[in-house]
Amino acid sequence: MKAQGHSIDELPFQAVLGVWGSYFGLLMNVLCIIAQFYIAVAPIGGTANAYDFFVQMLALPVILACFLGWKIWHRTKFVRASEADLLTGRRELDLAAAKEAEILERADWKWWKT
Repeated sequence: MKAQGHSIDELPFQAVLGVWGSYFGLLMNVLCIIAQFYIAVAPIGGTANAYDFFVQMLALPVILACFLGWKIWHRTKFVRASEADLLTGRRELDLAAAKEAEILERADWKWWKT
């Protein structure tokens, strides 16, 4: 949205944690891969060998193969953020009225719900 000059405020629904939630998810995925690699290289209570390493790290090439297979099979390409289509499929919505209704609804919420 930022690359195309739009504001996040234009969206009728937003993630609770915003963009930071996505970064957190990415960080956790990277940490899981690093931890899996560490366990594959230095197993707890065992000795490292090539077979166990490849069995432990099998998920990474499978994920990459599925991703690249999809891109090749469906002939999709990587798209720059400035070129992505953000408007096709969006519902037409009176955003100002929707935000006003949400503000009125939130006014009636209990303190623990806000």
